[in-house]
Amino acid sequence: MAETEPKSKKTYKPLREVEVEYEIDHEKCENCQDRPCLPSCPVDALHEVPPYKQVEIDEKCVGCVLCREACP
Repeated sequence: MAETEPKSKKTYKPLREVEVEYEIDHEKCENCQDRPCLPSCPVDALHEVPPYKQVEIDEKCVGCVLCREACP
């Protein structure tokens, strides 16, 4: 039986040349209970920062804007 090579870590590339606005309106997020933006990200680039659970975008963002579309 042939050995399989270990899977390499996926590298995501931007879909297009975009400037992603990394500033999130935290006042809008304060009243949001469901946080639909978090599960909408296909590359898991959004996360909550304790202790206030502010949403931040990290460098994995590929500019698909699905999080922005999910924001109520």
